[in-house]
Amino acid sequence: MLEHPVVGIVGFGSRGMDHALMWENLPHAEIVIADVKPQPRRLAEERGYRTFATVGEMIAVTKVDLGVVATHAPTHAKASLEFLRQGIPVICEKPMQSIAPTLRDAWMMAKVARTNNVLLALHHQFVFTDAVYAAEELICDGVIGELISIRAQGKGYPAPYDWEEIGPHLADICVHFAGKPVRVYGSITENGIPILPGDIKPIVSYYPEGRMAGVGAGDRIFAQYEFENGVYAVIESATLPEPLPKSYSQFMYVDICGTKGRLRIYQTSCGRLFHNPSVYDDFDHIDGWREISEVWHPDPHWIEPTKRLALDMLHAMYTGRQPRVNGERGLLVQHMLHGAYASHFAGRRLDLPLSSVESFKKQD
Repeated sequence: MLEHPVVGIVGFGSRGMDHALMWENLPHAEIVIADVKPQPRRLAEERGYRTFATVGEMIAVTKVDLGVVATHAPTHAKASLEFLRQGIPVICEKPMQSIAPTLRDAWMMAKVARTNNVLLALHHQFVFTDAVYAAEELICDGVIGELISIRAQGKGYPAPYDWEEIGPHLADICVHFAGKPVRVYGSITENGIPILPGDIKPIVSYYPEGRMAGVGAGDRIFAQYEFENGVYAVIESATLPEPLPKSYSQFMYVDICGTKGRLRIYQTSCGRLFHNPSVYDDFDHIDGWREISEVWHPDPHWIEPTKRLALDMLHAMYTGRQPRVNGERGLLVQHMLHGAYASHFAGRRLDLPLSSVESFKKQD
């Protein structure tokens, strides 16, 4: 394994700081920071990091072994491509790209990584939680029988923001357990009325306090996916009314349904896992959910999953294998999310991956 890498982190906001703190507790030669804004650079310098205004400046004077992109979503591709084109492996925060009329950013990231034979990992850290690891073991042990379907629900943010920000985790979990998606049917509504192309607008207009994001529309985004192995999945983002009775994170969950029972993973505080031996809810099993308490280790900043993802990437760099959530998988997740919009506007089910990277336009 690359024991003491030089890690170049791009973006020193909250996520960039989390990555830096995590890397401080892993073997490394140096952590260097790039941020276009002076204030984050000053904060980084106060912590003892060398800083740069751009990725180009960073890699011109520093031999960076691994790039970590923690900027806002619309700039993920630009920063990642600067590393990838120089042969430097990248861990990119999710989403791979913002929801947009085109998938060109995500497509280009995957293409350059593939063409240059450089490793690219997406920061879908949900699959590195103890809850997901335990669910994998229970499924392999046959506890819920043969996998039938998956249902995933977002956090209840305004739906377009939820779809971009939380959707990548939900779609990636579906891919993780069900494999390759081959078809999508999407439905997007506002107050029960199907949206039109002219309704698409910047997501910031729906959720000004959120991270910088792309475009979208609606107060309910619903998508059904069919997988190559016959499994079906449903992902839904719906705007919850204010004020919320709980925090947003309390609402995000994934149901994994089998022929002998079900598993439910709640995202809150790094993942909680529940088991129900009944395939369906009925009067005898309405309270049949039992928490598998030994897998819950509260970690509100997700330090341990982030560390596991980083170690997975370092091992991939050492062995030459692909990381657990690689660029091709990240691109497939983006096809799933953009596919909901494309299918809605096409008015029919569409094959995945989408036939065109121009995701909001007519698909074959």
